[in-house]
Amino acid sequence: MKTNLIMTLILFLMMISVPLVTLADSEENKSTTAPKETTAAEESTEREAEAPSTTQKTETLTVSADGKVTEMSAEDYVYGAVCAEMPASFHKEALKAQAVASYTYVKWLTENADNPTDISDNSEIHQAFITEEELREKWGNSYSIYSQKVREAVESVMYEYLAYNGETAMTVFHGLSPGKTVSASDVWGNDVPYLKAVTAPGDKLSPDITSEVKLSKKEFVKPFSESEEDFDAAFKGIKKNDDGFVKEITFNKKNLSSTELRSAYGLKSPYFTAEKTKDGIKLTVYGKGHGVGMSQYSADYMARQGSSYEEILTHFYSGTKLISE
Repeated sequence: MKTNLIMTLILFLMMISVPLVTLADSEENKSTTAPKETTAAEESTEREAEAPSTTQKTETLTVSADGKVTEMSAEDYVYGAVCAEMPASFHKEALKAQAVASYTYVKWLTENADNPTDISDNSEIHQAFITEEELREKWGNSYSIYSQKVREAVESVMYEYLAYNGETAMTVFHGLSPGKTVSASDVWGNDVPYLKAVTAPGDKLSPDITSEVKLSKKEFVKPFSESEEDFDAAFKGIKKNDDGFVKEITFNKKNLSSTELRSAYGLKSPYFTAEKTKDGIKLTVYGKGHGVGMSQYSADYMARQGSSYEEILTHFYSGTKLISE
């Protein structure tokens, strides 16, 4: 009887212990094969612990904008620069590439400029910038949509910049190339290893690839002479590059490069051909801007073909490295 009672107790204990062992094994497997559920706040905290968010960084710039010297965050500056420099209708990956280029450029500027605390909104000096008030007027009913789109693009890449051999790159850019970009040495005379001539896919598809400027004989010779009688002699002084564009004009002891002629004639770019007309000369201009660095139109084209902002930047700034502060 006593023996039977003991055996009964042993069997009973074995029966109730088996489910507990199985449950324990099951819970252990869960912990190794499936992550535990977390709240959104917990998940955010875990991500921050693993990779600190770059948006926590703060930086202040002193900018001469809209005729006033103003202090603003670097993020607000980049946002205003992107809005001024690139159409908000462009693909978001193109906007990201522009944001990185704009931040890298201002970072380079503050590290190399004679007066790094004063950044101009004049695109002829530094890069363009537009205020919120101006954006509301510019975008009208589309303000909310465009503002959110550009903000998201800027925030997603803020404080990422391009470097070459450990130094901040001079990430210049332009609106539209004449079909391919040109090297810095061809425009400014100084070689920059990451600003070489590269293909600009899509630029020739732009409806704005060409523009025309007609000059009278007097207007054409004005940079060289006061007399329109010198027109034929000045026209003979035109020298072309391998692409058929006017490289320079030499006349009357003056030698003006295509970049100087662009300014003298008010052209959209320094890439143009010259053709005599009955009353003077017709200049056919290709592209928009100096043609060095990233072509914004091609950046949008590449993005719409599936390229990421990293791929766009790598294409136009050869050999640079993308760094996140």
